[in-house]
Amino acid sequence: MIAVMTTMTFDHAFAAAIQRGWDALATGDPGPALAMMSDDIVMENGPVPLPQPWLRVEGRDAIASTLQSFGAMFGPTFRQHGHCVYADGRIAISVVRDEADLPSGERYESDVVAVMRFDDDSRIDRLWFVEVDVENVASLFASIGSST
Repeated sequence: MIAVMTTMTFDHAFAAAIQRGWDALATGDPGPALAMMSDDIVMENGPVPLPQPWLRVEGRDAIASTLQSFGAMFGPTFRQHGHCVYADGRIAISVVRDEADLPSGERYESDVVAVMRFDDDSRIDRLWFVEVDVENVASLFASIGSST
């Protein structure tokens, strides 16, 4: 059966939960965001020239490792500042700013749209990141090399 969404109803409880996750990530605490994810979540990044392991990540533990690898690559300055702009219990949409001070002294900033889908248990089972600043990401990985 194909379901067609005919109405969209903003749900403040889901939006508040997503925002709490982003607020915690902005302070370096991934716990609340990870707690909202299903064990078998799938995260996809695109379109963006990321190294292969980051294009598609499967599983909450693998996503936690990916977040740690960003921290290792960027150092302690990497932060994601997200703002939930819509949530309805089925999906949530956020606008996210990635920021870091690179070892070269340059400042990295990139805007991303995050789309999350909730499963029947109200946990995020799919997460798509769509890069707005594709050129910034391409430049970043060109400058640090593809050895990451």
